[in-house]
Amino acid sequence: MTPIDECALHSTVIEAAFHRSLGRYDFRYYNGRITLYRPRVKEVYVFGPDRQIDPYRRSFYHDSGWGPCCETVQVTEVPGDHDGMVLEPNVRVLASHIRSEPQQLDEADGHLGPIDTSAVTPGV
Repeated sequence: MTPIDECALHSTVIEAAFHRSLGRYDFRYYNGRITLYRPRVKEVYVFGPDRQIDPYRRSFYHDSGWGPCCETVQVTEVPGDHDGMVLEPNVRVLASHIRSEPQQLDEADGHLGPIDTSAVTPGV
C-alpha cells in the first residue's frame, strides 16, 4: 500500500467515526460569542437572504451553520483551504488572528473575554 492509499483509508475511517459521533452528541445552545476561522469560499451564488450555494451546488452559510448554536458568530476568513489553512505559510495568518482576539472564560459570567498572551511563543 502506498502512503497515499494509507492516508485515504485513514481519512475514510476518521470520516466514519465523525458521522457516528454526530448521533451521540448532545448539542446545547451556547449563550455567548464564538469565533469561526475558515477559508474563503471561492465562489458563492446568492439567491436571496440565507439562500446561497457553492460551485458544487451545496448550501452555503456564511457562519457554516453555527448561528443557531450560539448567541453570536464572529467569522474570520483566513488564506488556504480546509486543510491548508493550518499549514505554512497560512498558519501564520491564522495564528495572528487568534493572537489578536484572545479569549478566556470569564469567571464572573461564563462568557469569553481577553487573556494574557505574553506566554505565547512569537513566530509560532
